[in-house]
Amino acid sequence: MAARKQWDLQSAIPVMPSFSLGRYFIQNIWQIEWQSAGVYRLPTFNDWYWFGGTSVGNPELKPELGWSHGLSLKYNQTIRKVSIQIYAT
Repeated sequence: MAARKQWDLQSAIPVMPSFSLGRYFIQNIWQIEWQSAGVYRLPTFNDWYWFGGTSVGNPELKPELGWSHGLSLKYNQTIRKVSIQIYAT
């Protein structure tokens, strides 16, 4: 479990928590792990004001707040390693 705090002069950024839980099973060869984290994104200068090609900035954009989740299954032996990961944001 962890937390991240950032500061910005123009916006109050909340504390973003993150959690991770892992478990080994079957003779410590297989591992399953779950992760979740809060995410926060401030619009960039280009997001607000870019003008070029087919893109146009939007000065009305607000910060984005959400969650990111991940699940991984890992197989780990001395000579072989395999990892499968699934993410959702």
